[in-house]
Amino acid sequence: MSNEISNIRISLIKDLALTIRTKNALINGGVNTVEDLLLYRSSDLLRFRHFGPKALADVHALLTTMPPAASGLHAAARERAADGSCASGKEE
Repeated sequence: MSNEISNIRISLIKDLALTIRTKNALINGGVNTVEDLLLYRSSDLLRFRHFGPKALADVHALLTTMPPAASGLHAAARERAADGSCASGKEE
């Protein structure tokens, strides 16, 4: 993995181009880096306090602006997000 991609994945949520409300909801939910974010499926994020459909859309929009290798652990990470499974193996 390139250095640039590693740097993106360890980027802090507080430094990303997201609304304050979205950042706070993620941080309060224990999501502090892009890599942390990739461990959650959309349905898990929507359970965070003050994290709703608009925040989810903002996060998805941000991830689509990143290089594919940085915004997902690999292509399967995007598929897991879409089908409701999760990269970390967390169960509901």
